[in-house]
Amino acid sequence: MPFPSEKLREHRVDDTYSLVLEKEDLNSLYSRMIRYNLALLENDKPVAHFRTNTYEYTPVIAIKAESAALAQFEDWKERIISRPEKFIVYLKRQEKLKNDVYKPLPDPGYDAVIIQGSPRPDGNCAIMASWVVDTLNSMGRRTAVFQPDGMYIRPCTGCYQCYNYGHCVFLDDMREIYAAALSASLFVVISPVYTNTVPASLKAMIDRFQAYHAMNAVNDSRHTLSGLFISTSGRKGKENFSNVVPVIDAFMAVSGIKKKGQVLVDNIDEIYDVRSVPGLKKKIEKEVVKCLG
Repeated sequence: MPFPSEKLREHRVDDTYSLVLEKEDLNSLYSRMIRYNLALLENDKPVAHFRTNTYEYTPVIAIKAESAALAQFEDWKERIISRPEKFIVYLKRQEKLKNDVYKPLPDPGYDAVIIQGSPRPDGNCAIMASWVVDTLNSMGRRTAVFQPDGMYIRPCTGCYQCYNYGHCVFLDDMREIYAAALSASLFVVISPVYTNTVPASLKAMIDRFQAYHAMNAVNDSRHTLSGLFISTSGRKGKENFSNVVPVIDAFMAVSGIKKKGQVLVDNIDEIYDVRSVPGLKKKIEKEVVKCLG
């Protein structure tokens, strides 16, 4: 559903074009989040945008979202009054360039996404990822496997610009993960415990899922994912997962992923190879089937 909005400014250029600045209440997403949407309308249909929101601006920045939006409205208005045809062509060209750069990747048609979160491509997490893949393949499910440590993923900067247009401003390998997640029904995260939490490369991917939340929220998507978490700990005792589990739970909750299963394997320092753990492969297979049910 559209966010509640109110019109702040309007300038009619001619019978075809007009400028409209609206204030949109995104409080349902974040407390006190307001988005300002400036649009060039052609026959009442938007053909160019400028958007900004209150969460973009830090306390030390003198200018705020509303003043920035009002200033942009006045700038567009002044330029459209002085040279209407040329500036309208410019705005449309800029909008097309923006849309071409940030256009969504083609739907890859995956049924499941597996995030192999260990920096080791051939360790225990990779072994368990292969079990998940084999299980899904036996069920005829198309699966994508990503290892964040081997990908170019920039850390999230908390700019909140993803809530302006429904996409992340960074053009990196996260785009492939977003596209895969938006097509799938199962999302599996496999991670070792590193210093009581997840490895840094996996945490970078987790933080960037802020944009995945924005994609679904801003575009009013009804897409849902089921989640499965599998983890290993070198030390013995389930208390060694006391920090990593809340990290994954928070990630899935924020991303709109419904966690349906979990497998925790401790004492890996002694066990060494997960393939020697009796019944573990079968347990993981059952969890995969359960999460798809």
